[in-house]
Amino acid sequence: MSLDIRTTPKFDRNFHKWVVGLSKKFNFTWRYVAQPVGSTVNNKHGLVKKMLSIDKSLRLTTSPMSNDQVFFAKRGIDTIVFGPGESAEAHKTDEFVRLENIQRYTRIITKLIESL
Repeated sequence: MSLDIRTTPKFDRNFHKWVVGLSKKFNFTWRYVAQPVGSTVNNKHGLVKKMLSIDKSLRLTTSPMSNDQVFFAKRGIDTIVFGPGESAEAHKTDEFVRLENIQRYTRIITKLIESL
């Protein structure tokens, strides 16, 4: 059986202990298919520079959420995770994205594509 479970760094520590306990109790083995990784992209990366030139209010941060970045990083592909959602609203009851965030995101992505 394979499970795709996405965790946050804080939850991951608890998850690891929890699943180890379950594996002992129910006699099974488990492994991570892909260990979480941090981004290797910084503010000197060409794409980040372009994005910052389009909207100077953008900030380069580490996402507290899980995503597929690890699969690209394992192949040496630089990855930028960018979207209209806010971490505080993600993956919970009544999750939503503000319309103005979608409009801003659309404007930035459109200008980025046009500049390439």
